[in-house]
Amino acid sequence: MTMSENTKTTTAKKLMLQWGTDGDTTIRVNLDNPVDTPDGEAISLAMESIVSANVLQDSKGNDAALVKSAVLRETTVTEEVLF
Repeated sequence: MTMSENTKTTTAKKLMLQWGTDGDTTIRVNLDNPVDTPDGEAISLAMESIVSANVLQDSKGNDAALVKSAVLRETTVTEEVLF
């Protein structure tokens, strides 16, 4: 076998959103396979809208109170079949 026949590479993207709560906790929402070119400003506005609408709570009932972060993570995995 040549190297290309026994090696597989995959790439995955994840958009990770975080809000702070009025109970000093963090709410995390992870979205798999977001659009190829996410618009940071649009994401920020959407997250702020969620805070303003008071529609997101943690498991203890604490409301999302502030936007903490939005991170786009891209992971590349290379697997080589040894036998």
